[in-house]
Amino acid sequence: MAAGPSAHAGAPWGLSGAASGYHVVARATFVRLVPDERRGQCLGPAATALHTARRGGIVPAGLAATATSASVVVAVAGGLGAVGASLVTAAWRRANSS
Repeated sequence: MAAGPSAHAGAPWGLSGAASGYHVVARATFVRLVPDERRGQCLGPAATALHTARRGGIVPAGLAATATSASVVVAVAGGLGAVGASLVTAAWRRANSS
């Protein structure tokens, strides 16, 4: 049995999910660096920005899925997520190596 488009979407999606572990470190570092008395004021806008950025991909993804297929859009999104996570990891390492 040949693998269909959904099977091809799974690999980049899984890799992107695995690479998103930086969120744990990023959030912990954010909380550690922000003074206690300002933490609530800073976490609210930061969380809002993250949610807005995530939701900002829904409309373009829906439009792309109407032009191609959902499995292609999921595969591309997973690949882009993995590339983005790799770039963030590289930047993090550069920033913390000095």
